[in-house]
Amino acid sequence: MGAGASVDHVTIDGELKKVLSASDGNIAKAADKANDDIKRVVPQTASGRFDLASIKESDSDSVREVLERARLLAEHVYAASWGYYKNTVDGGPASRGVEELLAETCRLTDDFTPDTPLRCDLPEGASVAALLDLAVRHGEALIKSMEGLVQDAGGAYDVGPRKKEGRIKQKAEDEYNDDVARVVDVERATGVFDSVNDLSMAVSLLRAASRRGDLTIRRCKDHFGHPFDTGYRDLQFNIELEGFVGELQFNLRRIVEVKAKAHSVYEAERVLTPAREGMRCSVPSTGQASRVSRSCGSRSTVAGRLTTHSDPSPCSRRRWRERCRLAASSRTCISGSRATCACGSASTRSPPWPSFGTTSSWGQRSRRRFAA
Repeated sequence: MGAGASVDHVTIDGELKKVLSASDGNIAKAADKANDDIKRVVPQTASGRFDLASIKESDSDSVREVLERARLLAEHVYAASWGYYKNTVDGGPASRGVEELLAETCRLTDDFTPDTPLRCDLPEGASVAALLDLAVRHGEALIKSMEGLVQDAGGAYDVGPRKKEGRIKQKAEDEYNDDVARVVDVERATGVFDSVNDLSMAVSLLRAASRRGDLTIRRCKDHFGHPFDTGYRDLQFNIELEGFVGELQFNLRRIVEVKAKAHSVYEAERVLTPAREGMRCSVPSTGQASRVSRSCGSRSTVAGRLTTHSDPSPCSRRRWRERCRLAASSRTCISGSRATCACGSASTRSPPWPSFGTTSSWGQRSRRRFAA
């Protein structure tokens, strides 16, 4: 997954060794096979999106097995890519640069974590058309305002396509109780950097732009200090200009190369998981669970400051029932876990990646059993 990904200092054994052996040890070949397997066993809609509702209960074991093999491979190569930046950048030691970056990303989340749900400057009940109109009027200027600072830090600037009307509507329905204004990634771009030092420079330039009032940083999500369970990392900002909020990601080139191959794993798990960020399955403490319920908020402690993000919106009933059915079929549920940031702070949050009943390679998260 990613032609340049190094595998130094990463142990290959057990199930991972079997996955690689099936492709003669060729990582790129193994990645292509994993992607093909996912597309083979997970149904897709006419638009090409993975369709949770169409997965038959009799096929759930096959889906889990395919996703686990793909996840093992993704974990391996993400670990190798991050290990490269931790140990060598341009042929020299980089551990100090990584430590400084992680300390700064921790400070960013402390400085830019909103106390209320983030949304564009639109009235309650605004339509998708109103959000797209806002994007048309201010999106290009927002994207342009971030390009210079990325390039000045030595990064490449990759502008993603504008989110389409159907996807905006679906996301608002699934995650925000139809509040379209809370979809804050209609316009998105990524700064890709070859070194930790270049990425750190871009962070400094972005802070300086914010202090000057050139743009407004509304939120920062630190996935370098708190990576996804696969090991994927990035730094995600939400930037506001004239009431319109878009997304800017900072990342390192080798991680981006892996992401291009591992994206099918993310997309499949994103629709399959009953434990996405901001929601979790919960069961009564007695263990005699008769239903699956959703927690409507997440708590995080960053650099000693506790923040609570309340999201009372229910997700789509059908999709939620299907997610819980798949989770219950494996008789496990992920509970919230307490994670420690690389800089020393701790966070209590629902893990954004799912478990389908295995305990060997899916993150060793704390689990609760569903009663029969």
